[in-house]
Amino acid sequence: PASEEQGKESLVDTFVSIGYDEKAQKAVLRDVYPREKSLKDSLFSELVDYCYPLGVSSPETKARLPHGHAFHFIPRRSTLRLYGVCLVTYTKISRGNDGKHKNKAYYFVPQAIVLLSKHPYHKTLFELLKILHRIVISRPPLPIEYYVHHLVSSVPIPPGDGRMKYLYNIGSNATCSVECPPVMGGL
Repeated sequence: PASEEQGKESLVDTFVSIGYDEKAQKAVLRDVYPREKSLKDSLFSELVDYCYPLGVSSPETKARLPHGHAFHFIPRRSTLRLYGVCLVTYTKISRGNDGKHKNKAYYFVPQAIVLLSKHPYHKTLFELLKILHRIVISRPPLPIEYYVHHLVSSVPIPPGDGRMKYLYNIGSNATCSVECPPVMGGL
């Protein structure tokens, strides 16, 4: 059983968090999991451009709805090829009452969470990302790192015959359907 677990490949390869640096006024990497993968790795720094292909504007005064997209991550100067999904949300911050500003003002800054995989399961990856986001905003009983670790280490890849589908539970009330895309055959 222990050696069996080690031989299983997980659907999710890497989790990445991207935040907004107010001083630099740009999006920056905040965290990468598994921890063995370094934030300083230039491959991951390129992810910012994949998550914000139009760039990041300064903080906004109106809230924006979360939005996401899928992409094929092909870093420069690397043979690495990964499939990714990104969910961009906006966090409310306040400025003011610090001696420089008379009134407190609220702004919204972008942040993104990303799942990377060696397998093209965009629909499933995006569903897992949305569930993870719902868990975060619901103030879960366990630290969010528990759920991220579980995703990266425990979601198995379904067989590639296009016929198997299983339900994967994450959190107390969240289930995601994981299935292999159908095999494309001739007529």
